[in-house]
Amino acid sequence: MSSGLQIGIMDLMNHLIGALDAPFAGAVVFGVHFDGHLVVEALLVAVIVFLLFQKSYQPQKRPLTRKEIDQLCDEWVPEPLHPAITKEMEIEPPVLESDEGVHWGIQNGLFLSRSIVKLFKHNDMKALENILEEIALEDKRVKKVLNRRFIVVEAIYQNSGQLVPLDEIISLKEKYKFRVLVDESNSFGVLGKTGRGLTEHYGIPIQKVDIITAGMGYALATTGGFCTGSAKVVDH
Repeated sequence: MSSGLQIGIMDLMNHLIGALDAPFAGAVVFGVHFDGHLVVEALLVAVIVFLLFQKSYQPQKRPLTRKEIDQLCDEWVPEPLHPAITKEMEIEPPVLESDEGVHWGIQNGLFLSRSIVKLFKHNDMKALENILEEIALEDKRVKKVLNRRFIVVEAIYQNSGQLVPLDEIISLKEKYKFRVLVDESNSFGVLGKTGRGLTEHYGIPIQKVDIITAGMGYALATTGGFCTGSAKVVDH
């Protein structure tokens, strides 16, 4: 027999031996040595198939008891819909000086504004000045910067029919560095030579009044309303 044929026969025998020994070759699973890796792999496949065909966990279908509902509500912590307000985001609330005789709509607006509201005696300019002086002294004591501060009055008071002394209001406004908001619901179209309201009646430039508001369902006998002021205020 030639040497080439012998080599071929030996190679064939080695392949046969390797094929027969392959199922029983060694394997290490999780650090544990096993003889016969194909046997181990077959077992693993069987376990996986078994797990796949198992029924998933199904919770018991029953309504929650009152005690369980209360417990869930106690444990629930709602997430805020807006970011947390930091100290840097906090602002000083406005200060509103208002005549105590203003009508209900203004009173309600003052309450809803969440501002610092101080009321002075109806049409009493001395009482108003006393309160303005107190605020000025307190601001000076704490070295507080000027913030949004308004004197809120009606041109013609709906509850009393009295006219506000606008000339004195403007004088106090300029002295104590406040702004003035005048409601002209009952005076617009009535006061003044051409019906332009309180400022025309007193001959005071309208620019000295920072904000003018009016409900058009009073003197104008229609619907709607308006709020206007200087370009700076409107832009703000």
